[in-house]
Amino acid sequence: MRILLLEDNPDDAEMLVFELRRAGFAPVWQRVESGADFQAALEDPAGPPEVILADYSLPQFNALEALHMLRTGGYDIPAIVVSGAMSEESCVDALRHGAVDYLLKDRLSRLGSAVQHALSQQRLAADQRRAEETFRAAFDHAPVGMAVTDLDGHVLEVNQELARMTGLQPAQLLLDMVLEEDQPIVADKMKRLVAGEAEKVSKELRLCRSDGAPLWGQYSASLIGAGGGQHGGQQRAHHVVHQIADVTDRRRAEEALQRQAAKLARTNSDLQELDRLKSEFVATVSHELRTPLTSIRGYTEILADAHASSSAQPNARSSALSTATAAACSTSSRTCSRSPGSSRAP
Repeated sequence: MRILLLEDNPDDAEMLVFELRRAGFAPVWQRVESGADFQAALEDPAGPPEVILADYSLPQFNALEALHMLRTGGYDIPAIVVSGAMSEESCVDALRHGAVDYLLKDRLSRLGSAVQHALSQQRLAADQRRAEETFRAAFDHAPVGMAVTDLDGHVLEVNQELARMTGLQPAQLLLDMVLEEDQPIVADKMKRLVAGEAEKVSKELRLCRSDGAPLWGQYSASLIGAGGGQHGGQQRAHHVVHQIADVTDRRRAEEALQRQAAKLARTNSDLQELDRLKSEFVATVSHELRTPLTSIRGYTEILADAHASSSAQPNARSSALSTATAAACSTSSRTCSRSPGSSRAP
């Protein structure tokens, strides 16, 4: 662990290093006394220190000046102020300037735990910054529109996609991007959300593009907490995060499919009606043809039988032929009289 000591007394510096080793650390340390040496140590090519132990008051340079240098230079290095004697006012002043802790030189038994706590806090702060940076990157570059509002719907933040979709900007109302007919829907959803009647709301609704054209959006919203207070045993929410996905193309495709389905249904109904008419026509024609053909077939069989016995009974053959001919003519005449083109004599 790299330690930078801002200390003008070599014996005090050795005492600080001894306490760190006794606490289980293996410090690689450097002692400086002036502002120039302090700045050079921060810019060391081998790397900046991990912890700074600074004497509150030195002849050329003091802890408050060192803390100011760290803050203005953007250095994220925990600094602990160590002094032989400090008033309560001096301690508060050091903390206000950015010190993470303060110790008296006659009470260094707490030095190891103070350094360990400072390093833990630094890691926690670094993790929090990374998480915030990750959230910010995800928020700004999300493929869906996102906005953060207060509980009254005033826009605090808008990501790039939602600004592109609707032209919404911070300080506007969320309802400014919603089509007037759908604004009561969003207002009701927000009211239920803030009242605790729902943890999350979702609805497809119509929005206004930045050019004034309407678009369909899949809208959802949920509450987000802002640290601190409790309400009903849970973290009190102070903001609402809104997400809007552009589903205009999907809605158009669904409407096109619905129109095509309706067209197919009408076509199917027409085909069924044509099939019914065809069946009726075939049944009618079949009946009209089958009735006379049956009679003709029967009389033909009579003629065949008569021909077979003609040599033995010539008179019977002549009589059967006459009967069959008369019957066939009679049947043909009846069939013709039923046909649509026939007419009865007066």
